[in-house]
Amino acid sequence: MGPGEKAKAPPKLALPMPSAWPTASLLMSPDVVTTTEDAPISQAIGLMRSRSIHELPVLRRRKYLGLITFETIARRANLPLSTKVGHLLILPPVVTPSTGYADLAEQLLASGLRAAPVADDKGRLVGIVSRTDLIREFPRLGAVGSARVETIQSPAAIVVQETDRCATLFAQIRAIEDHPLPVVDRRGRLVGAVGIADLGRVLWRPVTSGKKDARAGR
Repeated sequence: MGPGEKAKAPPKLALPMPSAWPTASLLMSPDVVTTTEDAPISQAIGLMRSRSIHELPVLRRRKYLGLITFETIARRANLPLSTKVGHLLILPPVVTPSTGYADLAEQLLASGLRAAPVADDKGRLVGIVSRTDLIREFPRLGAVGSARVETIQSPAAIVVQETDRCATLFAQIRAIEDHPLPVVDRRGRLVGAVGIADLGRVLWRPVTSGKKDARAGR
């Protein structure tokens, strides 16, 4: 999902979603790491790396404007790292404290994001709900939590080889809108996993002399 893009319509889940299930207000974390629209993307990268997160809500004062993500920055790796965050905003669906579990799950699936910011009726950020929060609650959802894996599993995952170039990795991640990807060696043995955040090690140079530049296009 590129800057300024809105997520596509959420897919329909195969399992019934009772209205009595928990809402975002019960699942969300109120302690949210944020940035501002005027901050440089170098600062956003630093925050996401240090906090091990992939999406960062962007605020104007307390009002929620959108998200900046590792994937959005990676797609525009030729931009100077002094570029303001506001130029790379994406606009995922709005989640409110009353949004139910079913809608949260569908919106995260549709957007491909790992977390959804929660805003009140005045547009102020009040929390964030992650995939981890949803998964943590899943075992308490009655019959759904006991469903067999074979009824919900996806087709065999795409894998990458150790010797593949990062351009191939990024193309595969964008194609399946999910990450990380399993990495196999020449014998087909699983040796690790790699995702968008890991691309930062090759897309952006370490800070030197108070400046930081993207590798791509240099």
